Amino acid sequence: MIQSKIAHRRLLSDGRQVLVWLTCFKKKYVFTACGVGSPGDFGSALRQDTKSTRRALEARFTGSRFEEVFVGDESAAVISVYRALTAAGSRDGVFFLCNHLAVQAAVLSALGARVPS
Repeated sequence: MIQSKIAHRRLLSDGRQVLVWLTCFKKKYVFTACGVGSPGDFGSALRQDTKSTRRALEARFTGSRFEEVFVGDESAAVISVYRALTAAGSRDGVFFLCNHLAVQAAVLSALGARVPS
């Protein structure tokens, strides 16, 4: 079972949230976050909330490894989360870059994360 609780939360000026999760999986804790974008998007091409979330995650994780995982569609969310968390060490960081909002919702569901309103 995968469970996540909020490790960091901040509201942006446009009302979007920056959320970093502390995810428990197989008796280890991994810092996780996700945002919307495409591989190869840099700078102004990435949404502001995605850039802010990635920076917040990079500042939080205390392990030795940071990984970015692209999730292209909803059907890949569960296996992508499982594989990334299996490969991660305790206190590592994993950022899930999602192709669109529905994929992000599927990743958050697979992480057992409940987004506060």
